[in-house]
Amino acid sequence: MIAVFKSPNEQELMEKLEVGSHRLNTFIDVDYFDLVKAFGQPSLPQESPDGKVQKEWILEHNGNIYTIYDWKTGSEEFTTQELTAWNVGGTNASLDFLEELKSYLPPSASFVFNWDKDDK
Repeated sequence: MIAVFKSPNEQELMEKLEVGSHRLNTFIDVDYFDLVKAFGQPSLPQESPDGKVQKEWILEHNGNIYTIYDWKTGSEEFTTQELTAWNVGGTNASLDFLEELKSYLPPSASFVFNWDKDDK
């Protein structure tokens, strides 16, 4: 099961992100509305302070933290209306997580992996 972190306290959510590295070199091909349908509104619905991320979901699976986020789109409008390549990050590279993630998304969703063989 995948749990979605939501909190009115942004600091609490940011602490979840400090658990470890969040880059899996994986992308998922879906649109914003598919993600909202699957997970509800983003955990972090506002632009990040550095402007690099517009929307971000913080998820937990088997004790590990994962994120789905846009990266340097520069525009909330582009992110919500046009973006279809979302970054997937996490504390470890987990095919189990990605398989479960796919079960929450439409059948048309696809992944692009850029893992080294030792990263799995």
